[in-house]
Amino acid sequence: MHHYGYETRASGTPTMHLDFWMTIGRHDNGKPSVKVTAGYPALARAERAINLKMALPIALFETPSLSASIKVELPQQAITIDTSAVAEAMRQVVGMDVDISVVDPVGAT
Repeated sequence: MHHYGYETRASGTPTMHLDFWMTIGRHDNGKPSVKVTAGYPALARAERAINLKMALPIALFETPSLSASIKVELPQQAITIDTSAVAEAMRQVVGMDVDISVVDPVGAT
């Protein structure tokens, strides 16, 4: 049985390594074809095989999730929080859009 790839952490970065064959075909009807196999494919006359090797970071498949909470205890003055400025600062730091909201602490824990 052939395998397409494996994962390593040898470089310090979790990485997925793929090694497979892509077969492209040029057929009389003018339509191309593409197929992928783990091992070297059996080729028809109008097909060519290309060996592809890829190294992809595992982080590509992870969905980031961030959570933060800021609590202000009984302020002496009214506090104004510019949520759009906070969201923009977070976007610049982490490189993604962040939704920021201010929640009334009444009943909150």
